[in-house]
Amino acid sequence: LRSYSLYISGLGGSGYGWIGIADSINVGDITYYNPLFIVAPPMPTDTVYKVNAVLGAGFLNAVGEVQIFANDNKIVFPVSGSAIPTSGRNMLLHEGQPYVKTYADGEQLIFHLDTGNTKSTLFNRYYLRHKDLIMKTGKKSTSTSGGFGGIETKEVYEMPTFAVWLDGDKPARLKDVEVEIHNEGFQ
Repeated sequence: LRSYSLYISGLGGSGYGWIGIADSINVGDITYYNPLFIVAPPMPTDTVYKVNAVLGAGFLNAVGEVQIFANDNKIVFPVSGSAIPTSGRNMLLHEGQPYVKTYADGEQLIFHLDTGNTKSTLFNRYYLRHKDLIMKTGKKSTSTSGGFGGIETKEVYEMPTFAVWLDGDKPARLKDVEVEIHNEGFQ
């Protein structure tokens, strides 16, 4: 194990952590050699969740394809890659963060695939484009989320259901989708 000091900042705080390289990690039958990882110091505000590890973009890029079966609580990294759908890939990386491409009423939407988030969130840009419908069908509420260095509470509208399509023709119905009123996001 080799490690180095690293300044880390996040939601409401900062501190020094470490960047390291391990010899290898095993994920199921996959052995990933020389993974780079960050060890963050414990944060006193993190009283809700303790995360031991997150598979990062380096691992996801190395395996090449990720299949998520949410109903079965299963993630598969296939040995051979699948054919790309005619609508193109439905996952993308933006600034090292994974996103899922969906459609709602013909409009392309991008959802951040956040392993620590338990709800689906539409950003402020979506709210501004569909404000009347959201105010009519949603319920105004507050949402609390946390990350490295802090906890944030913000105003949202909760939509009881929200229909999306993956790859243009695979329907999915999301429940309790939050729509951010003030924050800017990727969508």
